[in-house]
Amino acid sequence: MTASAARRDLWPSRADAEASFHRTPFYRAWDPRVLDASVCYGLCDCPTALYPDTPKGSVTLASTKHQEVFTCMRLRAQRLDPDTGRLVFDPERLCDIEQDELVEVPDYPFYQPESARTFNRLPELRPGVLWVFGGTSYVSTEPMRRQKMEATGVSLGGSGGAKAGRVAQYVLKGRLPPRRHGAATSLRRAGRRLDRARDGPLAQGRGGAAGLVAETRPAKWTMDDQLKEMIGPLNRPKL
Repeated sequence: MTASAARRDLWPSRADAEASFHRTPFYRAWDPRVLDASVCYGLCDCPTALYPDTPKGSVTLASTKHQEVFTCMRLRAQRLDPDTGRLVFDPERLCDIEQDELVEVPDYPFYQPESARTFNRLPELRPGVLWVFGGTSYVSTEPMRRQKMEATGVSLGGSGGAKAGRVAQYVLKGRLPPRRHGAATSLRRAGRRLDRARDGPLAQGRGGAAGLVAETRPAKWTMDDQLKEMIGPLNRPKL
């Protein structure tokens, strides 16, 4: 979040922005195709609401660094103090944060409610999952990776999780692995880890994905003879 808040977000021209990216070791590690796409789609021409009076030809980030920070974290302090003009913490204003989180880290100034909600629903996830982690990412430490692997798909209605072969992980070098050199090849290799699960018990028979695909369309949305037999005699009501 600190890096996002401090990043440069205004250049005299698109060509100057591209040259700036190529001079930076962080961007030089990216796959050239990703960097080209970032220059093409990640920049927008000024003027913008954030930079209304910049010289002609200037470009800025299509998604502002401010929005990038807000995506990662938001302030717990959300009530304006009329005496100081500053935002202050008021738990009654935070209707989208778990109380346990307030107790565990009472003095932490930020929160991100969507992450906690998503994590809490991971046990119910039905499709197979391949987790792709950045080995040096601060949000993908070994304990955090283990938590996700142990939680995914293990609850009622879930896929069965890693024990059923429906959840796997692949750790790539760096912090933003999908953008780096060689990531595409590594991801294709990692994806094969879940291929066997598609042919496993969950994908077989009428109740699995393969069985449903094999059925004709009417069989997917009409009662079959077996179901009618189990229901019992179908006496037509007198209406």
